[in-house]
Amino acid sequence: MNHPPAAERAVSEIIGALILISVIVAGIALVGVIMFSQPQPQKIPALNAIISTNAQTVNIYHNGGDSFSVEDLQLLLNGQDLTSAFKEDGSAGWSTWSVGQSLTYDIPSGNPVPSLIQIVYKGGGVSHLIASNGEGSSGGALPVQAPVVTSITPNTGLGGSVVSITNLAGLNFFTGAMVKLTRAGYADIPASGVVVVSSSQITCAFNLAGAAPGAWNIVVTNPNGPSGTLANGFTVVAAIPPVAAFTGTPLTGPIPLTVSFTDQSTNIPTSWYWNFGDGHYSTLKNPTNTYTSAGNYSVSLTATNDWGSNITLKSGYIFTYIPAIANFTGTPTSGPKSLTVSFTDLSTGSPFSFYWKFGDIAIVNTSTAQNPGHTYDTVGVYSVNLTVANSYSSSSLVRTGYINVTQPPPTAYILNTTPTSGLPPLTVSWLGLASNAPISSWLWNFGDGSPQVTTQNANHIFTSSGTYNVSLTATNAGGSGTAYQLITVYYTPTFTSITPNSGPLAGGTAVVIRGTNFADGGAFGVTIGGAAATSVVRVNATYITAVTPVSPTTGAKDVVITNNGGQTATGTGAFTYVALPTFTSITPNSGLPAGGTAVTIVGTNFVSGGSFGVTIGGIAATSVVRVNSTHITAVTPASSPPGSTGARNVVITNNDGQTATGTNAYTYVTLPPTFTTITPTSGPTTGGTSVTIIGGNFVSGGSFGVTIGGAAATSVVRVSSTQITAVTPAGTAGAKNVVITNNDGQTATGTNAYTYIAVPTFTSITPALGPIAGGTAVTITGTGFTGATAVTFGGTAATTFTVVSGTSITATTPAHAVGTYNVVITTPGGTATGTGAYHYYVIMSFTSSTSWAVPANVNTVEYLVVAGGGGGGRYGGGGGAGGFRTGTLTGLSGTQTVTVGGGGAGSTSSTLKGTNGDNSVFSTITATGGGGGGSSGDTAVYSGASGGSGGGGSRSGTGGTGTQGNNGGAGYENGNRYLGGGGGGSGVGGTAATTTVAGNGGAGTASSLSGSSVTYAGGGGGGCNSQYTPGAGGTGGGGAGGDGAVGTAGTDGTGGGGGGSGAANRAGGDGGNGIIIIKYY
Repeated sequence: MNHPPAAERAVSEIIGALILISVIVAGIALVGVIMFSQPQPQKIPALNAIISTNAQTVNIYHNGGDSFSVEDLQLLLNGQDLTSAFKEDGSAGWSTWSVGQSLTYDIPSGNPVPSLIQIVYKGGGVSHLIASNGEGSSGGALPVQAPVVTSITPNTGLGGSVVSITNLAGLNFFTGAMVKLTRAGYADIPASGVVVVSSSQITCAFNLAGAAPGAWNIVVTNPNGPSGTLANGFTVVAAIPPVAAFTGTPLTGPIPLTVSFTDQSTNIPTSWYWNFGDGHYSTLKNPTNTYTSAGNYSVSLTATNDWGSNITLKSGYIFTYIPAIANFTGTPTSGPKSLTVSFTDLSTGSPFSFYWKFGDIAIVNTSTAQNPGHTYDTVGVYSVNLTVANSYSSSSLVRTGYINVTQPPPTAYILNTTPTSGLPPLTVSWLGLASNAPISSWLWNFGDGSPQVTTQNANHIFTSSGTYNVSLTATNAGGSGTAYQLITVYYTPTFTSITPNSGPLAGGTAVVIRGTNFADGGAFGVTIGGAAATSVVRVNATYITAVTPVSPTTGAKDVVITNNGGQTATGTGAFTYVALPTFTSITPNSGLPAGGTAVTIVGTNFVSGGSFGVTIGGIAATSVVRVNSTHITAVTPASSPPGSTGARNVVITNNDGQTATGTNAYTYVTLPPTFTTITPTSGPTTGGTSVTIIGGNFVSGGSFGVTIGGAAATSVVRVSSTQITAVTPAGTAGAKNVVITNNDGQTATGTNAYTYIAVPTFTSITPALGPIAGGTAVTITGTGFTGATAVTFGGTAATTFTVVSGTSITATTPAHAVGTYNVVITTPGGTATGTGAYHYYVIMSFTSSTSWAVPANVNTVEYLVVAGGGGGGRYGGGGGAGGFRTGTLTGLSGTQTVTVGGGGAGSTSSTLKGTNGDNSVFSTITATGGGGGGSSGDTAVYSGASGGSGGGGSRSGTGGTGTQGNNGGAGYENGNRYLGGGGGGSGVGGTAATTTVAGNGGAGTASSLSGSSVTYAGGGGGGCNSQYTPGAGGTGGGGAGGDGAVGTAGTDGTGGGGGGSGAANRAGGDGGNGIIIIKYY
């Protein structure tokens, strides 16, 4: 049993009830459905159903009541019969539906959830709605009502045509309903393509071929149910051409005029073509058209249907015109009375009639001119009205409160001012007057900061001197006006000073007089000693300029200033008329051209101030002081031109410009130069050292110059009288005189003041190479090392250096990249360079075959190439040492071959013979590997290939000699007991065996490659039976022989030979691997 979830939306539980409905069907040529009649009772099954929906399914759960077969029910979703699409308990198709079972419908993807779900019982030939989730369905089942037809669109159609019905409207339409047209006496016309859009809308089509014109009924019959009829609801129209007819409204008006047209054509036109006469057209049935230009327009309509067309034309049907629209402006629109305003017509629509109303109370206050003018003589605010008209219309425009006429402002007057000037305190009276009465207020401002007065007339007392601008402002409704009056209150002047305060009897001295309250105009002037000064100017109230008048006598005179009002100020004895100055002497009367000599001048009538001063040769002296009327002190200026000598005039100028001259009274003379120091005091013999010379009395020009050791210095510049800069010339080693010559030929000498130092030289450096990590102690030899300041290797400063003597320096090398570099020593005399004198090297070793890319900046490669030593023999001799090669290669570049070769193997078989060793190869250098040791019972000597030799056999013979090795020692046989000889070393041959001791391997040779302490390469010791003593391996990597066992292997990387074996059928110890060591720089 399936129960839908309680939370399903749109759930409604509908409980069906027994509803008795009788349907009486009567028919003999009459089919009628009479609802709610009840001749015979009929049992309607009961149903309690729970209907639930979600976005994917519709579920109807049988919650109680009768069982139903699929033939009994219709399941309608939004009016569409989808009974067969339901599943019963999830299985497709169903036959019966009982309590506890669910019917489910899957909503197609994208379709909406049905809003109306109905269950219809079809038993007994009459359909009954027994359950629904629709409106009015709660509380019991509803009967299926007969359809109701309310309208049809379209409601007419042409005979012989197929008419599509877009909206057959009504109520209670069910899916599967049939539609037809009926008319008494005619065959029914069934609809095709019937679609029940909803319970209130059907779409379909009628084929009207052969249909009689006139009204027809529309009948809708639901499936298994009653019918509904709209009587005479559809009209079939006869197939004849239309007759065009129309109306429009409005027909007359101003542009833009929009006219609505209505088609009144008969005989059902199907298309319309309108021509509105203004270039616009339409195919609508009832269009509108807007006319934007004035004129008469004819309108035509062509109506068309399937049987023809018809046109009707209404000539001059529409009349439009341009309306007259009033508009204007005026200027000015505000101002005082007697305001004349010019009005300008701005109306549109070409009016020819104008009527103006200006709104004031003037006798003539209208006009019919197009652009009139009007004068407003009365204060007020006025509205202006303009009415215009053309042949078709008129309009008016009123501008309310457009003109504002105001009262004119007054003009103020100040009358009867008494007095206008005088001394403080000064009392003044005024009378005020103004035009354009009434005056609303008066305001006096006296210009001295005192309170203002608001009466028409005024009195005021001025207590301070000055000029005051008195104003009267009168105000009325139209504004205000102001009048002004100047009042002068005279000052009482004061005298403070006159500068200069003395001058010659001839007058003409420009003076400045200072004081207070100076006022020009009127009686303004200045007198000195009673005589009027000239060029008198009042600069301001405290400052007067003037020129003194002539005076008949010397002495102090009064200075009197008279103001414009006659007031005076007196400077008693303020200006003194004096006699001309005289010159008697100057002490001292000579000095240097540089000036700076303190002198005393004696004479008479010296007066300071004003233009007072002293010149010597036309140049102003400094620090000039008038001690008294007969003595002056001063400091002489430098001569002009600078450095020049000779006699010069001495001129004293008094404050009044009078002068006294001492002709050629002072003479400029020169002193010889002096030498103090030269810095630096030494430099290289090549010259070019910048030096500074300190001394005194240096004078350039003429023969001015500097020599060092008799040679002229260059770039000589006199910086000052005490300093010269120059560049030293070339010279010989040793102390030299420095001589400065002044422009006049006088000289100063610094004896042996400058020393020339010889340029250093480089001879050698020991050692001349070292590792790139630096730290190598070196000794540098050469000359001129005294005072050395730097030692560098390839541009990098030495870690430390010590000047041992003038010919020797010890230093410690800094770290540097591999390569060959210059060694540079810097001294005060210059630099010494050892070109490519020092080499920074790198040591590398190879223990296996590879390739080596030669780094850049490498010139030299030292090499030690060692091949591997041979293995020891069976019961026999030790293996021979590997060969080695040492030397130097230059000019290597690119990639070089590196092959590390091993020694030959000792014999283990009856062949009784060891094998040759492999070679070690570096670039073009080859070292041969040591041969393997011989075996017991050897009747012959089997030597290794070139390289160290193999040991001798146990019976007889010595080891063979290798190209780079030595012979092996002879073996010894003692009663089928064997003792092997020692393998030959790279430095010494192997020793022979004795009766009880096997031979020792020869020693190796110490490396000749500096920087490496490895010894190369020893031979292997001889082997023997266990009761004897085996041989020892040679120094440098040889292996010891075996005592009844296998001998030890030679040492790897040294080329040592392996020890001989003391065991039957066993080879001795392996020979050591080779090695290649290089040092490059």
